[in-house]
Amino acid sequence: MKTLLIEKTTVGSSECEVIMLHDQENKRSSYVYTNEVNYQEWVIEQANAFRNNGYKIFNNTEIKLAR
Repeated sequence: MKTLLIEKTTVGSSECEVIMLHDQENKRSSYVYTNEVNYQEWVIEQANAFRNNGYKIFNNTEIKLAR
């Protein structure tokens, strides 16, 4: 099943917050730091692209995704 999991987590020894996008179909992940200016727009664009390719989206963040 084509699934994208979106979650907020921390990375590195400095525990920087990131939004992770886990592509369950292809076993790949990408992320964006939450201190980047347009991180929410990037997440929304990515989620829309995955949705347009038939993915089911599971969003475990406060970012509001369009339906």
